[in-house]
Amino acid sequence: MKISSSRRGAWIVNTSKHLSEINPSHPGLSYLENIAFAGRCGSLLITLSGDVPEQLDHRKVKAHARNCGIGGPELQTYLGTLNAYGCLDWDVSEKTYEVLAFSRQRVLATTSDILLGSPLSGFERVLPDLLEFCLLRPRLSSEMHEYLSVPLPEEDAKHLIELVSSFGILGVVETPDEYEKLYFNRYQFGDKAKDIGKALLMLPEERREELDLAIEAVAKRPGMPLDDLKTSEVTKNLAVGLGLLDVSEVASPTGAVKFVTSARLAPPSVGSQTSHLEDDVFHHAKMLLSSFRYGQLRSTASRGRINDPAFLVDRLLNTGEIGPCTAIGQDYVTLEASGVIRTVPAKHRSGNQFSMQLRRREPAQIVFDLFESGVSDTIAARSVPQDLQLPLDYKGPEVSGATAYRRMVRQDAASMRAFMAELRT
Repeated sequence: MKISSSRRGAWIVNTSKHLSEINPSHPGLSYLENIAFAGRCGSLLITLSGDVPEQLDHRKVKAHARNCGIGGPELQTYLGTLNAYGCLDWDVSEKTYEVLAFSRQRVLATTSDILLGSPLSGFERVLPDLLEFCLLRPRLSSEMHEYLSVPLPEEDAKHLIELVSSFGILGVVETPDEYEKLYFNRYQFGDKAKDIGKALLMLPEERREELDLAIEAVAKRPGMPLDDLKTSEVTKNLAVGLGLLDVSEVASPTGAVKFVTSARLAPPSVGSQTSHLEDDVFHHAKMLLSSFRYGQLRSTASRGRINDPAFLVDRLLNTGEIGPCTAIGQDYVTLEASGVIRTVPAKHRSGNQFSMQLRRREPAQIVFDLFESGVSDTIAARSVPQDLQLPLDYKGPEVSGATAYRRMVRQDAASMRAFMAELRT
């Protein structure tokens, strides 16, 4: 799946941060030096830029640069690059710098442009796409080589796979098959990777293809109702139970709707260390997406139904407020209770109408980036029961994942006995 320029930029920044922990004398770094440079440019721009243009003296610029691992004579190279891409400028004395206003999305897109404007190695051109490929689900060695067979010669593909594993950019574990290893995003899959690898080895090729089609369908329609996912129950339970798809539930007194997201609604994290705050942010992003889908599919035009969630999120990010309408006061109480949004009564409107304001910007930005990454498929309102009422509860993916895993184990006794035997060896 093609990734957006901002998503590519996020992979570049995170890869660069990870590479900064590698011994600088390691000869393998020479193959990724443009990614390291572009990523540090992005990190510096993230630090310098704000919501409005700002003037900074040279001392502050140096301090921000040092915090990004940039210092000495090389600082001028980085500043010159940001100047060439229209990010900042300075006066004739080079003592005062004007930093233009850049959104997070624009910073990351500029980072991608900086990399693509460099004399790239083949490794650097394909690495962000490879990392996205391994974020959707862990990949066997054979799948890695097949994926890289188009952009790289066979020997280069082997070399790149060795680099990403030796640098810890991707995790790697042995499998029961001596000819296959498993490569995975360590933050997203962690200790689950071994179980996933054993399951993938046991799956016939057609079942693995069905699993990939399900993951791709959800990536194109993030937050789609689980019942809308056209695949077998065995594949659904396998995907959810192994953590390849996440299911969130929004409940009301007359029923509940389950919404499904893929690992694309996860940070483009390199390595295994991501803060608890970021975990919390992505939990709220899943809640936000599921709640907006609930409002889109459950409400009516007279109450203020959402026709386009992407437009709604964009409006929230740009203006900080949407509404007023009746639905805002009723359909998003779980978001309000969790502190992601606040609702404000519309004093000059008749009826029980409210406006919505963002209290936490980052979850909304994550959801918008997901829509911006090329998603275009629509979801029909008939996907959910039309008698649903006020949502009273939200259950995150950790609940559905455990349930699906249990269901998966009960499917097809003979196959599941063999599967469990593999897991326990």
